[in-house]
Amino acid sequence: MTRFLAALVINGLTSVVRGLSLGGQIGDRASVFGQGAGNALLNGTAFVVNFATTLLLSRLLGPDGFGAYAFAFSLALLLSVPARLGFTTMLVREITEYRLSESWGSVRGILRRANQSVLIASVVVCAVAAAYFSLIGWPEGDLHRPSLLALPLVPLIAVTSVRQGVMQGFGRVVLGRAPETAIMPAVLLVVAGVLSLGLGNRFSASWAVVAADVSGVVAVVVGIVFLRRVLPAEARSSTPDFETRRWAQAVRPLIVLSLVSTAGGQLPTLLLGAFSDPSEVGIYNVAFRIAGVLPFLLIAMTPALMPAVVELRTLERHDELQRLLTRSARIILLFTALIGLVAIAFATPLLQIFGSEFEGGETALRVLAIGHIASIACGLPGMVLMMTGDANAMTMTFLATTVVTLALAVALVPGYGASGGAIATAAGLVASNAIMSVILYRRRGIYAPALPLPRGLGSAER
Repeated sequence: MTRFLAALVINGLTSVVRGLSLGGQIGDRASVFGQGAGNALLNGTAFVVNFATTLLLSRLLGPDGFGAYAFAFSLALLLSVPARLGFTTMLVREITEYRLSESWGSVRGILRRANQSVLIASVVVCAVAAAYFSLIGWPEGDLHRPSLLALPLVPLIAVTSVRQGVMQGFGRVVLGRAPETAIMPAVLLVVAGVLSLGLGNRFSASWAVVAADVSGVVAVVVGIVFLRRVLPAEARSSTPDFETRRWAQAVRPLIVLSLVSTAGGQLPTLLLGAFSDPSEVGIYNVAFRIAGVLPFLLIAMTPALMPAVVELRTLERHDELQRLLTRSARIILLFTALIGLVAIAFATPLLQIFGSEFEGGETALRVLAIGHIASIACGLPGMVLMMTGDANAMTMTFLATTVVTLALAVALVPGYGASGGAIATAAGLVASNAIMSVILYRRRGIYAPALPLPRGLGSAER
């Protein structure tokens, strides 16, 4: 086991180092796809390590224990949203614009203000959550202790999000994502493996959450080191310029956007924990993590495309922007559909890898796979809306589809368990991307879907 873990870590870090050298002009198509290739290497590492982690924890903890761990982790992710204050997306946009205009004082100012804000928000969120958990006793039973132990992840995730947004704004997408994408899961795998060897049968969901906390600390430290390497000397030496009021106005809709978008993804897990037993949470999360491989290329390309969209729009290179989005959407859809067909056809053997107790998740896995394919066919409209200043439209869309996800989850989870949660997740995912594609086309004339533009709607696709 020790040799296996060490080999995974070494291979993962090797892939990361190879991806760190990718750079170039951010808005250039070759650079975007080069950054995407670097992200693909990074995500490949993350996939292998996360797969091994899920396999290890599901085998050690079983459906109940793994469900308690997954519930606590989902709760921490949800609580980190108000702590992040929507800064990640705004930082990509603002840092890109400041870089182009060489406003180094503003770069230093927004970085300082973002760090101060998320740290204060994190302390408040964790204090309120800890008090509520302790006084009310929720979540109950085996879910309670892991949920309390997961609270340190909230500030760690929030601080990491600030650094990642700044790095993306400077075009260092691969280097910026490396700590949380590859290093954090690698450390989690190693620490969980060591704890399981040392504790034996005493290893529990709570100890798995402790391993996640340790990995989060390591990711933050490494991320700070990377950021210091990327920040230009002018930004480090300039007097900070603060536009606090404008930044606060810009970030306000992004806070709501982040909350509702994250809630839509985490609600099924939380409702399964509330209305069903932990084993259903475990089954759903194993299916969810397998299906999470489908948007592999989407996740790789999006960080590289975000600063490129801002730059091409700022420079008014509209035709090039449309071609870039269309080509990206079609490549991503083809890749996703191929993986999705494998997941649908081999759902049972894929779940059996994690243990015979998880075989009840076939329907959930197939539903999630279909949902991912249909959603990705709509392209990347949400990312473009955020980067072009239409976050309000995206927020309202996610708010509406989150209500749909919540209603479906409440209706289906008690009777259908993991399958009901999967239906709610897939429906919300597809509905949000379809609606945002229509909004983006009507407001900006940008056609996001991978499929050809229907006749009679005009030609936004150039």
